[in-house]
Amino acid sequence: MIPYQFNLIFRASRDGNTAAPFHNKCDNKGATIIIIKIKGTNQIVGGYNPLDWEGNAIYKNTQDSFIFIFNDYRNINTGKIGRVTDASHALICNPYWGPVFGLNCCDMAMYPDNKNNEWSSNPKSYPNLNIPGSFEIDDYEAFQVVKK
Repeated sequence: MIPYQFNLIFRASRDGNTAAPFHNKCDNKGATIIIIKIKGTNQIVGGYNPLDWEGNAIYKNTQDSFIFIFNDYRNINTGKIGRVTDASHALICNPYWGPVFGLNCCDMAMYPDNKNNEWSSNPKSYPNLNIPGSFEIDDYEAFQVVKK
């Protein structure tokens, strides 16, 4: 039995693909996992935030965060996980950005005002998993992680 429940609390295509609806749905919800489908590929990327997304341009410190990639979402064996290496810069919480993992924008982040569904990846606080440096997305979701 899985000891966690995953509640879908945000979907960009349904709720709005900018920072405001993300924070409206995800701030103060506790631990979340972000799942992103990269446009034109079979790649899924994302990350786990064990804390929350509330904050005004602050870093959050945790050893328990990670990012991941599946090069082919149909094959679990293509998955890689990267645990945070700089815990003091594991996450950035900023109401003008969506989810941000890592230091100085960032190991993985949604561009502000995400009008073109663009994200970026530049490893600093997490290992290099070969997530594309800049990519467009089909959609992304946030799931609240609740211990049963």
